[in-house]
Amino acid sequence: MHMDKYKYIKEVLEKYWAGTSSTDEEKALRDFFSREQDIPQALQPYADFFAGQQEDAAMTLSAGFEERLLARLPQQRGRIITYSAFFKIAALFVIAIGSLFFGYQYAEKQQAQAQAHETLIEALSMITENMQQGENMMDEGLKQFEILKSIENQD
Repeated sequence: MHMDKYKYIKEVLEKYWAGTSSTDEEKALRDFFSREQDIPQALQPYADFFAGQQEDAAMTLSAGFEERLLARLPQQRGRIITYSAFFKIAALFVIAIGSLFFGYQYAEKQQAQAQAHETLIEALSMITENMQQGENMMDEGLKQFEILKSIENQD
C-alpha cells in the first residue's frame, strides 16, 4: 500500500516539475507532505517545499488591510490608462508599422519585377529587330548573288 502511494507521489512530482500537473494533483502533494509522518528519504527534500506552500496558502491578510493600503496611496485624478489598454495601443501601433513596412517591401518587389519584365521586353525587341536586319541583309545578299549568278551565266 505504502509503495503504491509513494510511487504515485513520485509520478505526480515529475508532472509537477514538468508543469503538467493538475490542481488536484498539486493539492494531493501538499496534503501528502503536510500529513505524512514517515516520508521516505528520497522524498524528504520536497517535504519542506510543499509544507511551506501549505503554510503560505493558510496565511491571510488582517481585517481592514486593503482599506488602509488604499488610504495611503495617492488619489489620482483624471483618466487612467491601464497597462492592458497601453499594451493594446502598442500592439496596434506595432501591427500598423509592420503592415506599412511589409507593404512597402512588397511594393518595391513588385516594382523591381515590373522593371525586370520591361527590361526583358526591351531586350527581346532588340533581338527581334537585329534578327530582322540580319534577315534583310541575307535577302539583299541573296539577291546580289542571284544577279551575279545570272550575269555569269550570260557570259
